[in-house]
Amino acid sequence: MKTTKKKPKKYPSKKESEVFHYFNAEGEKLWGYRHRYYDALKNRREKPKQGLASENIAIRELLKIKTDLINGHVKRVDNENITVAEWMDSWFEANKNDWEISTRVQREQANRLVIKPLLGKEKLTTLDRTTYKQKYINALLKKYDPGSVQLYHNIFKIAVNAAVEDEILPRNRFNKITVVNDEKRRNARASVDQYRFRTKNNYN
Repeated sequence: MKTTKKKPKKYPSKKESEVFHYFNAEGEKLWGYRHRYYDALKNRREKPKQGLASENIAIRELLKIKTDLINGHVKRVDNENITVAEWMDSWFEANKNDWEISTRVQREQANRLVIKPLLGKEKLTTLDRTTYKQKYINALLKKYDPGSVQLYHNIFKIAVNAAVEDEILPRNRFNKITVVNDEKRRNARASVDQYRFRTKNNYN
């Protein structure tokens, strides 16, 4: 016999009517919100979230959603939880017929073999520069030459630029990231060491 999991009782916040707290199975007090709005096609939508640590965090996140909606960024709210894998597939399917065959093949392979395995589970809207460099750029540099890594980096930037144009992201935070050639890095380090050596000897 199938048993349905009982939903925890929700207690509304005194500060904000769309914010509430509840107690999980371990008795921990957590916070959440539920905001109803209309999407770009005038369909009624709901944006819920739970598991937040405090009332202030819940209110702050809710206010951010309301601000985005007031400013007309409905797509940003609708796609808040879209993953990199979901966006890459959507971007590829929407644009593949506009590309030359060689470009299409190159981007399909980069998406399937490189981008999605390394970044696919990350949320597109919250992926930050540090995580991107650690999980993508640095991981690729261990396996590929800098030229290939730069290519994969460029393909991802193009996809993110498309998300900006679709108003899913406010900006492309990965544009200024550069792929450093290991040989150039070693030469730069050697130059610094030589400078320090000469400076030290000049003062002795």
